[in-house]
Amino acid sequence: LFFCNGGLSSFIEAIRRLISDAGFELITQLELPERSEVKRDKPLKEAIVLNYKQRDGSYKEVNKLKSLIFRGGLEMALRRDLWNFLLGVFGWEYTHEDIVNVRFCVVVFAV
Repeated sequence: LFFCNGGLSSFIEAIRRLISDAGFELITQLELPERSEVKRDKPLKEAIVLNYKQRDGSYKEVNKLKSLIFRGGLEMALRRDLWNFLLGVFGWEYTHEDIVNVRFCVVVFAV
């Protein structure tokens, strides 16, 4: 609509008015400080993750495990399974049976 009535300059001016009326400031140049070096731990290995996994398939000390994952990430082989927990697809308290049931429901209802 603005392109037809006044071209790009009138469109930009209308956006600026909207932004200023809403109480926002349009930042056109941003100077950021230098990035500090972040020290990361090594990715978690399966042996460490298994220390947190209980016999029924659920996980214990979840906050501690998530903190370790945050600081170092996961080995590639673990990502497929653990990302389901990190993204909330499975609850950390889910047992092997719960996970099978969720996967079954996904397959049945996806078809």
